[in-house]
Amino acid sequence: MVMPLVAGVLIGYVLDREGRRMMVVCPPGERPPAGFTPLPTGFDPSPLPLPPSLNEAWVLEPIDDLLGNIAPYANSTTFYLDKLLDARLAAKVLLVITNSTGDAMTIQVVGHTRNTPNDVNGLFNIGGTQSLPATGGGLAFGIDLTTDWYPYLGVTVLTDASAPTTGRVTVQAFGQRWRNLAEAGQRM
Repeated sequence: MVMPLVAGVLIGYVLDREGRRMMVVCPPGERPPAGFTPLPTGFDPSPLPLPPSLNEAWVLEPIDDLLGNIAPYANSTTFYLDKLLDARLAAKVLLVITNSTGDAMTIQVVGHTRNTPNDVNGLFNIGGTQSLPATGGGLAFGIDLTTDWYPYLGVTVLTDASAPTTGRVTVQAFGQRWRNLAEAGQRM
C-alpha cells in the first residue's frame, strides 16, 4: 500500500547529490517529472526506513502567474509580455488571454531558453497564430509539455496598423509545477 504524504502519495525515492535518499511525492492521478520512476504496483514502503531528517521532498504546487497586462496603444504592431512563465519544472500549463480593447488581435504562443520576453531572436513560435476577439474576448492555450516544452513560455500580441486607444490584453498562466520543499525551507 502506498502511504499518503504532504499533498500527495509517495511514489519513490531518488538520491540527491550527497547520496541521501529523498522522497518523491505526487498527487493521486498525476505523473512525476521526467526521470522519476514510480514504485512498482503493490510496493510496500513500510520496510524502508524514512530518513531521520527529511532532506528533500517534491510536491506539485499550483501556478497562478500574471505574465502581462499589456496596453497596446503604441505605434508598434507587436507587444511582448512583462515576463515569461518559468516552465522548467512544470507539469501542466494553461495560458489564458483576455482582451478588453475594442480591437481583435493575433496571439502567438512562444517559448524561450531564458526569461527574456522581448528577445525577438530568442523567441520560438509554438504552433500557429490564433485570433483574439475584441472587447470581452478571450483565448486559452493548454501547452502540451511533451512536445512543446521550453524552459520559459508566453505569448506575443500582434495588432494591425491602427492600435487601440483603450483597454488591455491580460495574460495569465495557470497549471502545476514541481517544487522541492527543502529548497523552500519547509519541513514535512
